[in-house]
Amino acid sequence: MKKTIKRTIVGTLLFATMATAGLVALIFYPQSLFANKFDYNQFTVYYNKDYKIDKEAFQPILDGAYRLVEKSELHNPDFKYKVFLAHNNIFNKIESLQGG
Repeated sequence: MKKTIKRTIVGTLLFATMATAGLVALIFYPQSLFANKFDYNQFTVYYNKDYKIDKEAFQPILDGAYRLVEKSELHNPDFKYKVFLAHNNIFNKIESLQGG
């Protein structure tokens, strides 16, 4: 009986640890959730829908964002920025659960 309880507890803890590690990996490295990407200057833009995205329409927006970042005292010209465009993604669901 004690052996069964011990196995159940160990199995539950192992599962909880693996689930937490998986969630942390998805939060810090969400690229695997996005099927498409394009690069523009310092930016890599990831998006999850398989539609024709107008990359030229994003260029002035990304240029404006980079101009704002250049004004910062923490600006590093070698840094690559990752932008994620999520629509009906797990991140939207997590954000709505948090009240955002």
